[in-house]
Amino acid sequence: MTDDRLNPGERHLEATETTEQSRDLPGTTAEMGHDLRTESTGLLAGQTDRLVLYEERANVEVIRESVGAVTVRKVVREREEMVPVTLRTECLEIVVREGAGCVRMGDQELQPGQSYEVELTTERASIQKEIVPISEVSFEKRAVQQDVQETVTLHREVLDIEDPQGLVANRTDLLDDLR
Repeated sequence: MTDDRLNPGERHLEATETTEQSRDLPGTTAEMGHDLRTESTGLLAGQTDRLVLYEERANVEVIRESVGAVTVRKVVREREEMVPVTLRTECLEIVVREGAGCVRMGDQELQPGQSYEVELTTERASIQKEIVPISEVSFEKRAVQQDVQETVTLHREVLDIEDPQGLVANRTDLLDDLR
């Protein structure tokens, strides 16, 4: 990069980002407040100038979200059921025979040759309800863990040197010449 404000022989250091789009991305050095332009106009031999380059690192935060809820409650349902029951009645049968004499029951005289029934006991249904367990349900909350890979795009600053005047010498070439 050439700058009209620089005098011949002055060096201009610049670290640039490779795309226009990366200048506006969150977390880039432009957003971090670092100015990557440094002018080294008065360096003497033996002095150094430093330029700090930055990169983004991924910090992962796990966020717990509720994705659903279940309501569990016991509900009583009714049904009608026919229950078979056998009921008995005990009766006393009175048979008056001819020539047995006079048989009276209360203020009534029983006639010979006829039979009479007197109900002694009768049964009726009395239904009692009994609560018995029919099933047991258990609830257990468990966590299932799984490892996943997430992709994140991270930015890194690199040093990009433009040297249209050919001022930068390759150090390896210099060392080869000295050997």
